[in-house]
Amino acid sequence: KPEDLSREIIQIQQREITLKQQNHSITSSIVLFSARALEKARVQLQGEVLQLRSRLLEEQKKREQQDALVRRLQKRVLLLTKNTYQDHFTKEENDGVLNVYHIHSFLYLQFGLRGNKSPSHIGTVSIRDTREDQARDVNTVQERDGIRAILNSYDSELASSEYSPQLSRRVKEAEEMLQKVQAHNSEMEVQLSKAQEEAGSYKLQAETAEMELDTLKKQATNIDTSSSLMGEEVNSLRQKIEELEMERKRLEDQNNILEMRLERHNLQVKDVGTAD
Repeated sequence: KPEDLSREIIQIQQREITLKQQNHSITSSIVLFSARALEKARVQLQGEVLQLRSRLLEEQKKREQQDALVRRLQKRVLLLTKNTYQDHFTKEENDGVLNVYHIHSFLYLQFGLRGNKSPSHIGTVSIRDTREDQARDVNTVQERDGIRAILNSYDSELASSEYSPQLSRRVKEAEEMLQKVQAHNSEMEVQLSKAQEEAGSYKLQAETAEMELDTLKKQATNIDTSSSLMGEEVNSLRQKIEELEMERKRLEDQNNILEMRLERHNLQVKDVGTAD
């Protein structure tokens, strides 16, 4: 019937509208979810990067301060050693006599020279041979170089023992922070992959809904064509019915005419019989 067909068409149109609304809501939810997740990850990573940069700047400043402190200490040590050498290795020449009391006392205090006589019993020694003077100068230079090497090794050991634990600790902290950032990045990648999978499933659902919508549209077009054909048939039937009605009326009129003629004929026959 035409009423049933129109009712089915209305239902199909309503279902098409609901499917379009569902598709729009699914796509909007996918876009919002992915955008929020990416924005959250970006903000977190930016904050962590800023923290790491600030910590790196602080570490660089501290290291520069420590390097400057080390340089100042090394300069002071060099100045102290230079002044000590100048104080203890002074030569006093007076008529070919060299006073070596300070040299022997310094060497006695620094290296613990063994001997029966203490530094207070050492007197002045007159050096008259040039070879002995040169040999003593060479020994003095060698001893000075040895003391300087000892001080340099002491400074290097002090610097390595004092600053390497701090640097190693800071390096460990930086590595731990880097590992945390990498773990967080991996978690965000996992969440992003899950969101992409969900988006793919939603996309498949949307595609299936679109396919169903296309089939329903095709069915609706078929129903429209069939309804149009049925409408034409109904119109033709109505025309036939009208024609039959007209034919019936014509036949009824003819029948009435014939009945009237028959009645007239019967009346004429009766009139003839009564006249006889």
